[in-house]
Amino acid sequence: MNDEFYVGYLPMPRSYKQFLFVLVPLLAVGAIIASVMMTSQQSDPGPGTWDLNNTVTLSGVLRSEPYPMLIVPGDDDGATRNILLVTMGKIGGSALNLPEDGGSMSVTGYPISRGGDTALLTIEDPVGGVVQESDQHQAQWSPKTLGAATLSGQIIDPKCYFGAMKPGEGKVHKACATLCINGGIPPMFMTTDAQGERTYYLLLNEAGDGIAGDQLETMLPFIADPVQISGQVGRVGDLLMLRIDPADIDRM
Repeated sequence: MNDEFYVGYLPMPRSYKQFLFVLVPLLAVGAIIASVMMTSQQSDPGPGTWDLNNTVTLSGVLRSEPYPMLIVPGDDDGATRNILLVTMGKIGGSALNLPEDGGSMSVTGYPISRGGDTALLTIEDPVGGVVQESDQHQAQWSPKTLGAATLSGQIIDPKCYFGAMKPGEGKVHKACATLCINGGIPPMFMTTDAQGERTYYLLLNEAGDGIAGDQLETMLPFIADPVQISGQVGRVGDLLMLRIDPADIDRM
């Protein structure tokens, strides 16, 4: 019996060379195919952007409830734009040095946006006088009720989802989204229709206030998971809102 045996300091046996000549290309092709299949299964991160190279300055009216936001004039259709205010890190706009509710102000910061949907403005310096108060006047806040609805989707933190991070949704983002919303980033609910179009709703409690305290603790475990929510839909300018009882959120 004369079996070939590989010894490192001796020439490789012919049968080993023939085996490797076939195996190595097959492994390379298999790795390429596996890589293509894995990448094809990944979700498109979408058109979200967070432009840290440029700042913008927006002027409008401060609305501190249900969440801090700047109400600015809309386009030709006359609808106001509602810009949610957040700051660096996993912190909401309530940490900013803001004037009284209803005051006119200018805010400078980095724009965060996703495909033309509701944008957020990250404040460049929340304490150093970026926000300036001028004449006081009452912000117009008259939500139009659109009726009851039961919607399926997931709770997202809009700062990350609209562009601060990619991906900004799903299981891989659950821990980050939970910390963001627990830190004061306004929670939003995202739905997707049969054509893949996404709609975003700012989540409020049944009284129309921001979700906080025990209600927030009830909602946190459901963030970034597929859930079903029932509530009252409303609209102010370009902003859709959904009033819910967090205790009624159902996991799908």
